[in-house]
Amino acid sequence: MEADAGEDDEEEGGEEENAASEDGSKDTEVPPNFYRSRTGEKKRPALSLFKNFPTNFASSHDFHEVFQAFQVKTYQHFSKRTSTSVTVHNNQIKRAALRLKRQGKKQRKKEQFLPEDWGQYSKTLVCTHGQPYHSRGKGRRKHEKVRGTECSARVNARVKATLDDSWVLRVTVSGSHNHDLNEHVWDEYSGNRTVKDAVLQQDVEVLRKAGATAKGILQYLRERTGKCVLLFNFVLRV
Repeated sequence: MEADAGEDDEEEGGEEENAASEDGSKDTEVPPNFYRSRTGEKKRPALSLFKNFPTNFASSHDFHEVFQAFQVKTYQHFSKRTSTSVTVHNNQIKRAALRLKRQGKKQRKKEQFLPEDWGQYSKTLVCTHGQPYHSRGKGRRKHEKVRGTECSARVNARVKATLDDSWVLRVTVSGSHNHDLNEHVWDEYSGNRTVKDAVLQQDVEVLRKAGATAKGILQYLRERTGKCVLLFNFVLRV
């Protein structure tokens, strides 16, 4: 696994997601450090946790399939922060070539457009604890658990050409985790306690109609999924 060489992940024309919304609030509440590692503990370089993770993938689907299982195994939770489509990237190349032509300059290398079927040229995934924290309250109540710790761990996946003129999705890692990584913290993430499988949802409906108790349904879901499922959250989504 490679370390991120410092390439600019947020390219011109990139499509940013999860951008902060400004609601005009003047709330300056400082988030508590519930998840942050205890004082004196060293940060864990993200790269050290990706030693056995593949560097290149033949498709975005292959990457996400492997990466999802890897997150569960290592208790790391990442979400997309920014992305740039192939169309946007190819248009950037065209504009750059046009600028050089107008200036009477020669290109150092031939234009290399990405295949449109890749869809996304690059995406940056940030640790869930590194996503911006925006308080939605008015500071009247003190929160015991706030996920934001300003964690710097991130994963960048970018389509690159190989020496044999094929294309791969190359993955680089940078930053460090400044919070605990364990099963307890992993189970705190609401998405990991919710079952979205359509078949299991149908099973739950059958069990409920048959008169199964909430405890029995909960045990069934935990055995089938291996998750610390919260029945209340799950039932709301059925």
